[in-house]
Amino acid sequence: MDPQATWEELLRCYEQQQFEDAAAAAENLRQWLQRGGFSPTTTTLIAAGDELHRVIVQAVVQHVLAKCK
Repeated sequence: MDPQATWEELLRCYEQQQFEDAAAAAENLRQWLQRGGFSPTTTTLIAAGDELHRVIVQAVVQHVLAKCK
């Protein structure tokens, strides 16, 4: 899996209100991170390390999955 492409897909689908697809991408990212995979880059606006990217991804994934139930 390409976590960066999945992150971008999650954001694009959520923005376009394709919530089922956003939830699928969120679940894929959740599983990826649980297996120890590296986090995608969530922003280039600040110098964020992997830990901050992971926290951002986890928060967004949790929000998307809760909203799309």
